[in-house]
This record gives sequence, C-alpha cells and structure tokens, in this order.
Amino acid sequence: MQSIRLAVALLALGAALPAVAGKPTLLLTPVGYAPEAGIPDKIKSECKIDELFETRVGEALRKNGGGTTTTVDAPAGTQVMRVQVTYVLGVGGGGWTGPKNVSLQADLLEGGKVRRSSKFSRSTTGGVFGGFMGTCSMIQRCVTTLAKDLQEWSAADIDVPQAAPASQPVAAE
Repeated sequence: MQSIRLAVALLALGAALPAVAGKPTLLLTPVGYAPEAGIPDKIKSECKIDELFETRVGEALRKNGGGTTTTVDAPAGTQVMRVQVTYVLGVGGGGWTGPKNVSLQADLLEGGKVRRSSKFSRSTTGGVFGGFMGTCSMIQRCVTTLAKDLQEWSAADIDVPQAAPASQPVAAE
C-alpha cells in the first residue's frame, strides 16, 4: 500500500514539473496578423486575438524562464519567438454557429535569424456547454491551448538539419 502511495506521489510530482526544459524564449511583441490572413475586423476588435496571444504565450514562456520582448536581439542563450496569426474561423453566434479555429505561424529566432519554423492550429466546438459560450470565449480557448503548444515546441530545442550545399551530392542512406 505504501509503494502505491509513493508511486502516486512521484507521478504527481512529475506532472507538476515542466514537461521540457530548453532555452529561455522571449515572445516578440506585438503579435501580428499575416497579410493574407483575411480575419474580419469585427473579430480582431472584439476578441483582441493579438493581445490574447501576447498575454497567454508570454505567461507560458515565463514558465520556462522566458517572457516578452520588442526586439529580435536577445541575450546569448535566449531565443525569440515571432508569432503571426494566419487564420481565424470565428463566425459570431458562439457555439451555435459551429466550431472556431485559430491558426498561426511561429518562428524561433537566434541572433535575428530563423532557427526553426512551424505552423500550429487549434479548433474547438466549446465542449458540452459550447452552445452557451460566446465566439471570443471559444477563440480564447484555442489561444490558451496554442500557448501551451508553443511553450512545449520552443522548449523542445530541436535543431532542423541544414541542407547540403548544392555543389555536394547528398549521401544515400
């Protein structure tokens, strides 16, 4: 019985620790919208998605020792995340008008140069009480989940292999 309690305590402790620990990451602010995003002005002004991202992602990155910045130049050993909202499906009417979706492009920069880049997307129907949630509340749910995704992605510290120069043949595997 005591070994079961110990196992449960260790599991709880492991769940309380950050999932991954990589380089501290600073979020480049302000978070912007991609030029081709085509997000309705009403959704931008009412839901304030850019401000939501700054708040939620900034909070998530602080858990890994990061925060926010207004410049791509960062201290050594720190990376900067640039986020652009690329798509929002957010028809007014809350859960009664269907699912809501938020998509983004994220770049991790070091020394002002892109080190990694990825696209993320989350959608929600609001769950059991989706019919009683507003559009902005549903979008906020997507942004909160995306903030956690970005926190884990930035801390994973995975380097993308560099392509071989064009003058050298690629080795066959």
